[in-house]
Amino acid sequence: MIQAVKEDGVSKKDTTLALIFLVSCHAVVEDTLIFIPLGIPVWPLLVIRLVTAIILTMVIAFIWNRSEQRKGKEVTNEHSYHTF
Repeated sequence: MIQAVKEDGVSKKDTTLALIFLVSCHAVVEDTLIFIPLGIPVWPLLVIRLVTAIILTMVIAFIWNRSEQRKGKEVTNEHSYHTF
C-alpha cells in the first residue's frame, strides 16, 4: 500500500479511507475463527463486522466530502467579495 501511494500518487483522502476500513476490520477473519470452537454462530458475526466497517468508512467519506464542499464554497465566496 505504501508503494502504491508513492508510485501511483494515491490521494491522502483515499489512503486515509482505506486505512480506516482496514483498521475497523483488521482482525475480522481471525476473530471469527476463534469463535468457531466456542459454538458461536460466526456468519452473523462476520457479516455484522464487515457491514459496520463499510458503513463507518462510507460515513467518514461522506462527512469528508461535505467538509471539502463547504470549504470550496467559502473560498469561492471570499474570492467573489474581493472582486467587487
